[in-house]
Amino acid sequence: ISQSPAGLAIAQELTAAVPDLNHQSLGYLPGEALGLRYLAGCFLQNRSCETVNGRPLAANLSNAALIVVITGERDNLINWVEQVGQQTDIPLTAVMTQALAPTAAPYRATGQLSAVLDGPASAAAYEQLRPEGDGRLLENWQATTLARWTAILLLIGGNLWFGLSHFLSQRRRQGGNGA
Repeated sequence: ISQSPAGLAIAQELTAAVPDLNHQSLGYLPGEALGLRYLAGCFLQNRSCETVNGRPLAANLSNAALIVVITGERDNLINWVEQVGQQTDIPLTAVMTQALAPTAAPYRATGQLSAVLDGPASAAAYEQLRPEGDGRLLENWQATTLARWTAILLLIGGNLWFGLSHFLSQRRRQGGNGA
């Protein structure tokens, strides 16, 4: 289920990449937090939902074993945890950008998120756990780390060069004024 119309196409692409994945697209869910609050009731064992916000629901969500939230937006993460996660006993996991890690940390610490995959480092670590992983994520992470260290060294070198040239320039000025 997606809270963004563009999210449906992305979800279709992601789920197609995983062989033998048991999933079903439930379409677009409008209404932000309110839509999610209504959806949360559909996950409860004693409630059967035939519609979500007036749209037919073609699945029984009370049989769901795991909820995976894939997001790059802070409000979406918070809404899923607070509107859906708190209403159900189903484990809630989040796949998100590294920038959302500080937002997710308290939810992970309190157990409201059962797992978090946040950015290239986590993805590379996860890939190492999978026997069928091809190592591309780890290679990308290593390349990113190398690029960061190169940028850091260039910044330090530039600052040292500027500082040294400024210091020498000041000494020359002071030496010329004293004669």
